[in-house]
Order: sequence, then C-alpha cells, then structure tokens
Amino acid sequence: MSEHEDAVQTVLEEFFAFNMEFGFWYHKRCDETIMAYQAKAQRNREVGKLGGRPKNNPEETQTVSKDNPNHKPITINHKPKVESTRGSRLSTDFCLTEEWKDFCQQDRPDLNPSKVFETFKDYWVAKAGQQGVKLDWFATWRNWVRSQNQAPVNKADQVFTTVPSRFERDPALIAVEQKLKEGVPMPPEIRAAIERLRK
Repeated sequence: MSEHEDAVQTVLEEFFAFNMEFGFWYHKRCDETIMAYQAKAQRNREVGKLGGRPKNNPEETQTVSKDNPNHKPITINHKPKVESTRGSRLSTDFCLTEEWKDFCQQDRPDLNPSKVFETFKDYWVAKAGQQGVKLDWFATWRNWVRSQNQAPVNKADQVFTTVPSRFERDPALIAVEQKLKEGVPMPPEIRAAIERLRK
C-alpha cells in the first residue's frame, strides 16, 4: 500500500465508520445533513406545485408578525413619490397667471406686469444651457420683479412750489402803500395800467 493510500485509510478510520453489511464508509452527521436537505427540497417541490408556501396555521385568517405587529409595509415602494429635484425650462406657451400678476402689482405697483412678463419670458426662453433651468419659476419671477429698476422720474411731472422760504412783503407794494398814506397821487401811467387790467 502506498503512502497516499495509507493517509486516506487513516482519515477514513478516524472520522468515518464502515458499513459491514453494504461495504461502504459513512459519516453519521454528514448523512443527517444530506437527508435533511433532501427532505426540505422534496417539500419545496410539493409546495411549489400547490402554488406557494402554506400558512403556519390554516385556521387563523391573520397572523401577527413579531417584528411588524401593525402589518405596515416594510418596503419603500408604498411611500408617496417625492417631487423631482430637477428643474425645468420655461415653456414657450407659458402665460402670465393671476398669481404672478397680483404679486407684481402688490410688490411693485410702479411696474406694468404684462410688459415685465414679456421681458422675463423672452429672456428665460432664450437662455441657453443649464442656466435656463429653474426649480421654482414663481420664485424666479418674484426675484425678477424685485430687481427691476425704478422708472426714471420725468422732471416735467414734478411739482415745484413757488412759495418763498420766508414770508416777506414786496418792497414795491410797501412803497405804494406808503405813498397812498402820505396822499401822494398815483401817477397817470400806473392808473391807466390798472384800468387796463380790470377790463
């Protein structure tokens, strides 16, 4: 017998038992594991033919899970779909809404909402690349309205006061009153000018 065969014989005799009736080596624990696996495989085949795994207790209509007593779904596919965090471009057929118009009128009554919106829409529709993509277009509109420059003031529309900074009587009127008090007659040319104004 070779050295290799001697080693195999030693392992067999140490870990296995020999069945004298059938003439083969066996290991009790290995045989138990193989038999348990074959029994489980056979049971799974039978259950599969019946359409799935049977309930533990057919008399119970509902079982309570120790880990999930309320029977709430454990998966996340039941949760509401989260809104996309990706932005979008302003649609070419988008029109000025009442909400947008009201904001402009309340926040900047000096602006014409329709004209501001035309400029806003033309700018963002023509904006190329990722810079033309926004997550919240109403917020973009609010910022656009707030950033509009004040219209230049027309000087012709300004009201200027002619009231003197301090109340002083006209020196010419004072001189006329003084002469009337003294009984000095009014020069004929002044009297004639007054008469013309009265007509």
